[in-house]
Amino acid sequence: MTDNDKLEILQGRAKLYNVVRSFFLSTNALEVETPQLSEFTTTEPFIDSFDVLADNKRLFLHTSPEFYMKRLLSEIHQDVFQLSKVFRREELGNLHLREFSLLEWYRININEQQLIDDVISLIQSIWQQFNANKSPLPIEKISYFEFFETSFNINPHRVTIDELKTCAKRSSLLSLEDVLGDEKDRWFDALMSCSLDANLGGTKSQPKLTFLYDYPKSQCALARIGRDVHGNEVAKRFELYIAGVELANGFYELNSDIEQRQRFIQENNYRQKIDKETIPLDEEFLNDLAKLPECSGVALGLDRLLMLLLEKDNIHDVVSFSQ
Repeated sequence: MTDNDKLEILQGRAKLYNVVRSFFLSTNALEVETPQLSEFTTTEPFIDSFDVLADNKRLFLHTSPEFYMKRLLSEIHQDVFQLSKVFRREELGNLHLREFSLLEWYRININEQQLIDDVISLIQSIWQQFNANKSPLPIEKISYFEFFETSFNINPHRVTIDELKTCAKRSSLLSLEDVLGDEKDRWFDALMSCSLDANLGGTKSQPKLTFLYDYPKSQCALARIGRDVHGNEVAKRFELYIAGVELANGFYELNSDIEQRQRFIQENNYRQKIDKETIPLDEEFLNDLAKLPECSGVALGLDRLLMLLLEKDNIHDVVSFSQ
């Protein structure tokens, strides 16, 4: 990377952060800061945390500021946003960093569909700042059901594991059977990956904002459960793609401590099943969750967004020092 390249990156990142802050301040959202170290971390089976030892006490570098931000939200009942560094123990790649920059925000008294409109407003504002002579990005909203019905002729909410495997065979993915086993969600992810570039977010030359929403109930994470227009039980969440790049993940936030506790336990049981360490439950978070107001929240990868804005092919090309 030349000095000019590094300067372009630094200037682009500063510009991006300024636009983000201006957008949220114009909507009276409060910028907050939360700890990066915690005694607790995510129980998500396929996200692993870095840990450190301090004064004989084990602490985790956060994979997201979500828990602390929701605890704040349960006290102040005001829209909040945060730009923070987060850390995940994962393989490096064109779209992956172990330390990366995340924008996370929460709006009270709205659902996930209303939050999608908020995301659109933010991205279009940023896109225009970097592409003043170009038209706003086209917008596309597709349900998880519509995506799989159109791409693979299956109903993801009712398909059997055998039907998924048959579908994967047609897509030349059957060799993954020993690795993926009988976990439907892993098969869904594999099928999505094999058709991602052609279907979600357009192309690099013709990008668009594609929102995939109403995920299977099994992928609810911290989202509420509802029903789609076909009567299927679904997770009220969405993901945003631009040019085949997954950029953001949003939820209509669950505020039941009882239900969330059960989900954490189920995730820990699965971690144990795949020979991963189980994670202690964050009791303070669960206690505060019961006081969480009606809200929706979303996390957006700033490095990936900057990569798209600067027309780079590798996420390592938009950070000051490669990991």
